[in-house]
Amino acid sequence: MIKLLIAVVVIALAYWIYRLKKQHIFIRHKSPEPVITTLEGTEVRACLDWDTPTECLRDDGLRYGEQFRAKQPPDLPHSERCQCEAVKLFYTSAEVFQGPSTPTPRKSGLGELPGEVALVLRLLLLELHDSSTKESFTKFWGRLGVERIPDEWLEPMRQLLSQTHDALHRTPESS
Repeated sequence: MIKLLIAVVVIALAYWIYRLKKQHIFIRHKSPEPVITTLEGTEVRACLDWDTPTECLRDDGLRYGEQFRAKQPPDLPHSERCQCEAVKLFYTSAEVFQGPSTPTPRKSGLGELPGEVALVLRLLLLELHDSSTKESFTKFWGRLGVERIPDEWLEPMRQLLSQTHDALHRTPESS
């Protein structure tokens, strides 16, 4: 009788282990995926000048890639006058998550601009392009708040913005 009881317990135990295996309790799971330590992407960089097209100014500084919101960069060149370039970027996780990033230096009609100055110039050029009013450049320059512009770049940027304003607001009969 004891032998029969032992046989029933062994069969019940074997059946219980079989069911657990079927429920994937004893299956070794693959090791978890490693944390991404490097982000790879593409950044669109426009040459900031008086004749830079609006679509180039809008896309300047945008980043594309697998880990970024936008996955595919735009087709370059945007237009005939487009001088944008797509630059490959590599970031470590420490660079991304450990504080603010500094803008990279940019090519422009004024030469190589520091990142912060290039950002201000880009925003001012976009404001000129988006401006629907045909105000004079003096009024535009007066309402700007030129404290955002470093002193050494103030006059060159004023000349470049004036040239942009003249080109954008030129009437056909004045040509």
